[in-house]
Amino acid sequence: MDPTEIPQRPPSLGQLLRDTTSHSVVNGVVAMLFACTGPVAIIFATAHVGGWSQVERDACLLLAIFNEQELSAAALSGGFAGLGGHYLLVTPELVRQHLAAGQMVGIGYPNSRNCLFRELNRGVKWLFSNNALELAEIREQALQEIDG
Repeated sequence: MDPTEIPQRPPSLGQLLRDTTSHSVVNGVVAMLFACTGPVAIIFATAHVGGWSQVERDACLLLAIFNEQELSAAALSGGFAGLGGHYLLVTPELVRQHLAAGQMVGIGYPNSRNCLFRELNRGVKWLFSNNALELAEIREQALQEIDG
């Protein structure tokens, strides 16, 4: 085995703290903030400057990462198609507000039968997942139970 392929022990917490500098912490915070807000700023700038038509706004679902309150307000006031986000972050109140406004709601990563059906019962129509086959199996099992 080539020496570069020999697995190394992960660094200890002490080693991580010794190697962490204020510069790396600031870079990490800036990267996280940009990852959360950069795409949103680009969408809004494009919509404002480019003069998006209502048809284009009607097709745009704002996807929240950790900023669901802000994007919810933007979607409701800006005439967008609706709001999407992780099922833990999109609260029942946000779902009610968007459905009452005639908007759609999308939920990400339902990971169990109970979670899937809770979201469907809340009126969520769009689901996104990295386990689509597992969710399809849950759906098929539920349909078989209904049919007897």
